[in-house]
Amino acid sequence: MKKKKGKRTNKTKRNKKQLNPWLFFTGLGLQIGGITYVMAWLGGMLDDEFETSKPYFALIFVVIGLIGAIYSVTQQLKKINNE
Repeated sequence: MKKKKGKRTNKTKRNKKQLNPWLFFTGLGLQIGGITYVMAWLGGMLDDEFETSKPYFALIFVVIGLIGAIYSVTQQLKKINNE
């Protein structure tokens, strides 16, 4: 007996479409957190290397990382809205 290849039902397509936004937005949160962490770590390493009295490099790198992360998120959201 041969199995018939069935078409995907609307329910299957709908579940797949509902899952993707959740994964996308979870990924954005992880991306922002990861960029911020790495930039803070790099800034802390530079502060230790140059023996600064306050964490100037860490602050500067975190701000740069957040600006970069926000830019990246806005570009990805524009791409999704265009699809």
